[in-house]
Amino acid sequence: MHPVTDIVIIGGGASATLLAAQLTRHGIGPRCVIIDPADSPAVGLAYATPCLEHRLNVRASNMSAFAGAPDHFLAWLRTHIDPDTSPDAFVPRALYGVYLRGLLDTTRVRAIRDVAIDCQRRADGLLHITLATGRTLSARQVVLAFGHFDPAPVPGVESLAQRQGGYCPTAWTTAAYAPLHAGDEVILIGTGLTAVDAVLRLRAVGFPGRITAVSRH
Repeated sequence: MHPVTDIVIIGGGASATLLAAQLTRHGIGPRCVIIDPADSPAVGLAYATPCLEHRLNVRASNMSAFAGAPDHFLAWLRTHIDPDTSPDAFVPRALYGVYLRGLLDTTRVRAIRDVAIDCQRRADGLLHITLATGRTLSARQVVLAFGHFDPAPVPGVESLAQRQGGYCPTAWTTAAYAPLHAGDEVILIGTGLTAVDAVLRLRAVGFPGRITAVSRH
């Protein structure tokens, strides 16, 4: 019989990291596990961006990981990045990713690089989690912190674009930006915040061509 874990967090992004930090503050961290396939968990999709033009949409003074320490993130910025950081600054999301990685490093939560493929409550009342590698864990509680999934296929567009090449189903891969040339044109399907992020990154990597955004609605 393998040991029972108090809390298993499935997913290793920002929400998982913030939860791990809170659990550690309450002395529960050593009895918790994060399951995530990433080489370096902690940041999730939004804060893993390498583009410094991608900014937080909340002021630095309101981005602390701890409600009881509202200046925690601002103090971190002033210690590690710039001592003159304004509390009203909208800093790059990548910096918040560095902050989150540091938080996870200070927790006592163990991270397992794997994928959870099944979770069932058994007769003993425990939740039994099966991992892709065949390993199993038993837990008293499970937190689902999946984050964002890739967007759903666009009917009538995806199959045609895949056959012709040049189609990227998500804006969050390096492949979406690497092969572009000055004479190319980019069409973005969607006009929300992700489209804004895509435009900012396209310009940041030096793409000078035409960008057209088409609403899905």
